[in-house]
Amino acid sequence: MTLQIKILWIVAAVITLVAGLMNAMLSKDYPVSGTIGIEAKKVSYYFEKTYSGKDDYKFLIRSDYEGLRGYFRYYDPVKKDSVIVPLKPEGEFLSGVMPRQKAETVVAYKVFLQAGERLYQVPPGITMETKFYNNFPVYVAVLYYIVILGGILFAVRSALEAFNPRPHFRRFAILTGIFFVLFGFFMEPLKNYYLLGGGPGKVLSPLQMFDFISAALPVIWFAALPLLGSVKRRDVVVIAAGVLTVVIYVIFG
Repeated sequence: MTLQIKILWIVAAVITLVAGLMNAMLSKDYPVSGTIGIEAKKVSYYFEKTYSGKDDYKFLIRSDYEGLRGYFRYYDPVKKDSVIVPLKPEGEFLSGVMPRQKAETVVAYKVFLQAGERLYQVPPGITMETKFYNNFPVYVAVLYYIVILGGILFAVRSALEAFNPRPHFRRFAILTGIFFVLFGFFMEPLKNYYLLGGGPGKVLSPLQMFDFISAALPVIWFAALPLLGSVKRRDVVVIAAGVLTVVIYVIFG
């Protein structure tokens, strides 16, 4: 492997890493976190917008303020009534535990902290919402991210092949297409099957199993392959396909 090829792979890996970070940060499910001051003491909070763990949902609030107390109030969809739950002290943390809910249940809740006679809401003035899903097995999650990030890596590398004096456009496009076929037709439906609780008692519709990104990414590379055999500027085809792939992943992934 020449130095130039190594550089192309390194650049592709860096772009893939940046795309993954941007995808997480721009996601509508990105956790809510922040810090407020209570009597010159720092209090930090972190709330998940989605939860797919096996146990009850638990959030933690870290506080430098000794003797801080609090509670959260949520609407219980089973009891169909508001429930108030005290926060439990755990060293420098306060913890709140909410019962695990059925898949796709959205629970709204407000968290309040009390310091002396004063009451503070965290996040300030915001009603939190957490959407529950079924448990997503670790091995499926690992395979899922290997496949999608592998596809992004090869999509970027395909685009960078335009800078190779001896390009192999078709080879990289085929490998990229294989990754996205695995992602779109196997891994994404499998992930949704677990998260939404598919099984004998619940049949998922195609719209639940598949989404925009699972269809768009394979289609891009299915379209790119025949174009690579019929146009002169094959570099334009792979660059366009690579850029479009990264943009779709960052926005819709």
